[in-house]
Amino acid sequence: MITRLGCAPPSPADCQTFDPADVFAAGEQNHHISNTAYPIAHRETFWPYRIAREAHRATVESAFEGIDELCLYSHIPFCETRCFFCEYTVVGRRELDATEEYMAALDRELLLYRELLGPRRLYGLDIGGGTPSFPAADLIARHLQNVTDNFAISADFSVSIETTPKIASLEPDKIRAYKAMGIDRISMGVQVTQPDLLKTLGREENGLEHHYRATENIRRAGFTKFNIDLMYGFADQSAESWAATLAHAIALEPEYITLYRMRYKLTRISHQAERVTLTHAREHARVSKEKLAAA
Repeated sequence: MITRLGCAPPSPADCQTFDPADVFAAGEQNHHISNTAYPIAHRETFWPYRIAREAHRATVESAFEGIDELCLYSHIPFCETRCFFCEYTVVGRRELDATEEYMAALDRELLLYRELLGPRRLYGLDIGGGTPSFPAADLIARHLQNVTDNFAISADFSVSIETTPKIASLEPDKIRAYKAMGIDRISMGVQVTQPDLLKTLGREENGLEHHYRATENIRRAGFTKFNIDLMYGFADQSAESWAATLAHAIALEPEYITLYRMRYKLTRISHQAERVTLTHAREHARVSKEKLAAA
């Protein structure tokens, strides 16, 4: 994949291996400058790398020189509420009615990159956020059509989108629309299942009452690539709570589960949580499914 996308081989420094405990400690210490959020919202990481507007064209052309095959990421910065752990760029409540205006601007930006880059081949499109399932489905469809109209599309081109349990549960028509427009992978942000922690994180509206119906709607829409995002390492999140969250996610039977370690970690959870075995979690999942079937 690295060669196919035109990236340089890794340097010898990038091929070194380190003790996992040292890697973990470095991540804790440098979280504020090694944030994986995109677009990065805070000034410590993003601000020094700004370029003058008049230099933008030359910078883009130089950055993509010799790269003929790409994957794209489209950022949709809308959320009903900002989760309290979020470092991504999202807009405030007063701007939530600007989805159509934003999507039009995003499509104009796409055409500018098409003008700069030419008809390069695309292997994938990831529609993220924010909550990219917040705007109307027809706006996402229009954006996807603009992508496929303006770039060469590979035979194995794949499209993914993110959603919340609440949207996937209450708006099944939107989930079906995604599948119909050619999106083949959907990711649902469960994050945690502990009720008081959901409230602390500002996610109480995305609790367990939505998870099973959301999963049912996703499967009925025809998705066979279903991911669940989970987060661990929050203060006051016990190892038992993390094990229950993982077991719950396994019981929903997604094809993928993505784990995110958070910075607000207590020592007592940082090592215990990572020793939770898949066998133990599957046993929790078995019991959970049996209770569900008996209900």
